[in-house]
Amino acid sequence: MARKKKRKGNRVLGPRYCKDRGRWQVVRIKVERVEGDGETCLVDDPKYYYFDKRKEAIAFRRELAAANPDSPGPLVVDVLDSYELFQRDEKENRPRSVTVTSSRLRMFFQDVLHKPVHAITADLVEGRVAERKAAEKDRRERRHLKMKKKLLLLEAKADCENSVPVSKLENYYE
Repeated sequence: MARKKKRKGNRVLGPRYCKDRGRWQVVRIKVERVEGDGETCLVDDPKYYYFDKRKEAIAFRRELAAANPDSPGPLVVDVLDSYELFQRDEKENRPRSVTVTSSRLRMFFQDVLHKPVHAITADLVEGRVAERKAAEKDRRERRHLKMKKKLLLLEAKADCENSVPVSKLENYYE
């Protein structure tokens, strides 16, 4: 069995739910350099914090991560990769659904893919959603104008031929 590579440096883990305590746990691991007898070694010094609510634990973890630049946490791209695996393996979604969801999430977070997860803020997401809504509205308006032009051409053609009135199609395209 392969050994896990020990991660060096200060870091923040969690939040995770502890069943025995019935609370959410956040762990801050501080790595200290200890020198003695001509040898230098790194010693992990974990501190455990417990919270009743998950939101409190997440907020505290973000505060710790922001205060400690040495602990960037997982990157957005790594989280998206693990979410893709979760969709495929545990939720057993269809392959096409997994690829579409994954590509849409990567397009949405394209500016912060190689940044830590805690770099995603509510302002960033709200701004991105507003941009996408504006783009969708613009796309719909262009499509509406295109359909109006087609309708006018059909009416002109119908007037020339004195055949079927096309006014019934007007409600269909609006």
